[in-house]
Amino acid sequence: MPFNLEGNRLTYTHNAIQVIEITKLVEEKTGEGESVPVEAFEGNNLIFVDEGHKGSGGEVWRRIRDRLGETGFTFEYSATFGQALAAARNADLVDEYGKAIVFDYSYRYFYEDGYGKNFRILNVKHDEESQTETLLLANLLTFYEQCRYFKENTQAVRNYGLDAPLWIFVGSRVNAVYTENKQSRSDILNVIRFLHRFLRNEGNWATQTIEDILNGKSGLSDEQDTDIFHTRLNYLRASNEAPVDIYRSILNEVFHTDTHGALHLQDVQNAQGEIALKTTGGSRYFGLINIGDTSAFKKLVDNDDAGIEMDSEDVLTESLFNDINKPDSPINILIGAKKFIEGWDSWRVTAMGLLNIGRQEGSQIIQLFGRGVRLRGKNMSLKRSAALDGEHPSNLPLLETLNIFAVRANFMTQFRDYLMREGVPHEEPIQLELPIKPNMGHLANPLYAPTAAPYHDAVKGQCVTLEVIPSIVVTHTTQSVSIIRSSSQRGIQSERADAARQTIIPETSLELVNWEKIYLQLLEYKQEKQFYNLIFDTKILKKILSPNEGLYKLSVMDESEVMPTSLVEIERLDGLVLTLLCKYIAKFYSVIQKRWNDERVRLKKLDKDDPNFANWKIHIPRDKASELEPQIQHLIETDEIYETSGEYFGLIRVFNERHLYQPLLAVGTTDIPWRTTPPALEDSEKNFVEDLHRYVRDQREGLFAKKEVFLLRNQSRGKGIDFYQNEGFYPDFILWITEGAKQRIVFIEPHGMVHEAIHEYNEKITLFKRLQILSYERFRGEHVQMDSFIISETDFPDLRRKYPNMDAYRFRELHILFRNPVELAYLNPIFQEPDAET
Repeated sequence: MPFNLEGNRLTYTHNAIQVIEITKLVEEKTGEGESVPVEAFEGNNLIFVDEGHKGSGGEVWRRIRDRLGETGFTFEYSATFGQALAAARNADLVDEYGKAIVFDYSYRYFYEDGYGKNFRILNVKHDEESQTETLLLANLLTFYEQCRYFKENTQAVRNYGLDAPLWIFVGSRVNAVYTENKQSRSDILNVIRFLHRFLRNEGNWATQTIEDILNGKSGLSDEQDTDIFHTRLNYLRASNEAPVDIYRSILNEVFHTDTHGALHLQDVQNAQGEIALKTTGGSRYFGLINIGDTSAFKKLVDNDDAGIEMDSEDVLTESLFNDINKPDSPINILIGAKKFIEGWDSWRVTAMGLLNIGRQEGSQIIQLFGRGVRLRGKNMSLKRSAALDGEHPSNLPLLETLNIFAVRANFMTQFRDYLMREGVPHEEPIQLELPIKPNMGHLANPLYAPTAAPYHDAVKGQCVTLEVIPSIVVTHTTQSVSIIRSSSQRGIQSERADAARQTIIPETSLELVNWEKIYLQLLEYKQEKQFYNLIFDTKILKKILSPNEGLYKLSVMDESEVMPTSLVEIERLDGLVLTLLCKYIAKFYSVIQKRWNDERVRLKKLDKDDPNFANWKIHIPRDKASELEPQIQHLIETDEIYETSGEYFGLIRVFNERHLYQPLLAVGTTDIPWRTTPPALEDSEKNFVEDLHRYVRDQREGLFAKKEVFLLRNQSRGKGIDFYQNEGFYPDFILWITEGAKQRIVFIEPHGMVHEAIHEYNEKITLFKRLQILSYERFRGEHVQMDSFIISETDFPDLRRKYPNMDAYRFRELHILFRNPVELAYLNPIFQEPDAET
């Protein structure tokens, strides 16, 4: 019997779906009422628990959860188990979860893989109340800079899934008013007092403070006594606008007004807990307070002497909070409490102010942090542009960065420490550019590289009819498991069926398939995969799966999967047919794309303007910048890093004199978390570069007496050889072997093969066949041959154990070579022409 625990509801299925509140679950029912005892759900239950960190330290909740899944299985998921367990301080609970975690993908791994926004934690050295308004104004400037960049580059940034920026203030208390040191306090009141003061700008306070901040004289310093905004706001500074003009622009863009004036608050009658913000001369609301019970807060505003206006209720406007994610929402500033920590999603958040939060250990801090770092990314990749291949708009990271600060700065210490314990750097790194130096002597040789000519409009519009191609064979093995259930206290007993057996779908079974439903599902699949010009009908779909065509190899665990005897089994057969057809269509379209690509391939002469000649960008940890930046600059200025091999502070210069530019970088053994763009060489890549250097040097008087060798690292998507853009595979290196007018272009991919599927259908492995055919058909007259090899870092014995039917000769036939740092003859096949191979 499956259950799903989500939020505060539990759903279960037994012929019908019923819904009950989790709070209605009790260990034992007493009296009347709607409570339900746990024993009502006896049996082999399957429990799914969303936000599994909730109640992890509560004894009653744990007992109920354990009893529900006692003889079944419970699957829990949460982004904040670590923080919740730390807060619970329960050794037994830590031991229990430590043995049960299937997949650990906490924020550290999420961030390192390039997902989500970058972030800046503005940590002020001192916590003085007089600094609060300066800090708020500095963050208003930071937010305005984001708004300005968005407005000036809207179309470009929309392609990265970015919306108009949103500045949020969030606290841990539902009510905005609380007591501290026997006095009523409200951090929300502090925020709106600041907004009121900025809008009135009495004595030109706002414009003068803007000038001080932009001149690096904010008075807000970090732990090194450096003004925290000294190196920030560069996009805004580049405008060279006067502070008074910046002030007017902020009024217009953020507050929807042309003149200064008082702040006005207005209850939204149709939305409980919402107080809208606007200015005296403003035509639209610019902000929103969303806090549950508003009465205590409004009383505090009435008793305050700042001069904030409390207007009569707005009886016409509907909920502003519900529309905040719409493109036309006027709300730029959102102020609230716990509802922002969970159960609320917005891609807009780019600035976050903390209100009385961060002092207590627990999961709320990371939960809140997760609300702000969400990012759609280009093509819904969820990644920052820095983690994506290709060129991106300058200054785009402005909108991909979450700026975090606190109304009272001492809150930030707890927040920063939390992230550091998660292994997340609390400051974005300094970026330093390391120019490359192309070897112009090597480039004087006419080296050619394949490139793809642009599609003609006529080709783009050509329709492709799905057809039978005998060389396209798809494989599929089902994962069906037969379960033998037991009502014993040992829980569910399961046993996998016999090994999968190869079979076909009989014609009699194909007649039972709902082909109309399959056809409609494949139309959706076609749209999803962007195969817009592909056309097909049910007749060709049936033919593809005909046993007479032999276009698939199918292995099943149970014969009922292809010979159904019930409606349930027929529905399962429909799913199997859909899977096979999706696989065939994907391979068919790939074949068609290859034909198009091969027709477009041309040769171009390589020069220093090729995108593969990209400068290095070295990202230096901010806390190491003062030490490392001048030393790296010295290496650049003295040419040492271009001329001398060695390790510099953990960065290794990998030397090969035949490479078309210097330097090549790899990361050595170091405690410094280096990151470079493009990524530094992996060990397998570094080993190949060094092996090739020794190989060419040793055979200079023999094999290379009349030949020359040139090497170039191939970048990934956006910079690598255009010919491979539609393949999704960018070999790591391009090797040229020239002899007179003849030229061989060999693509080299060094990497481990443990997780690589080695068979004739792996296009990465069989790329050499395609390149050889293309060379013969297209480039014979130009005396150019193309080829490819994979150099396995995995030893032959290890790979042989995985593929016992493969011997060294068979691996060699597939152009898979095994690295041997002692016997460099393993590289010999690369330098043999295809027709000379045995």
